[in-house]
Amino acid sequence: MPIFHNRAQPIREINNSLYLIQAILPIEKVLNVDDVKNYLGSDIAFRVNKEGSFYFCTEVEEAKIEEI
Repeated sequence: MPIFHNRAQPIREINNSLYLIQAILPIEKVLNVDDVKNYLGSDIAFRVNKEGSFYFCTEVEEAKIEEI
């Protein structure tokens, strides 16, 4: 389960909002969600029971698509 560097953070749509995924960690390895959120600087953590992991994310405030 990876912890992503700033340049490699994937973006994912969750609940109709865009989030930068900062880390994906196994549920059993996370003892305190708030401590991990503070360490990573994440806004929110999602528990994904299907995958058995937490997604630590930062919400993308406003995304603008520019046509080239």
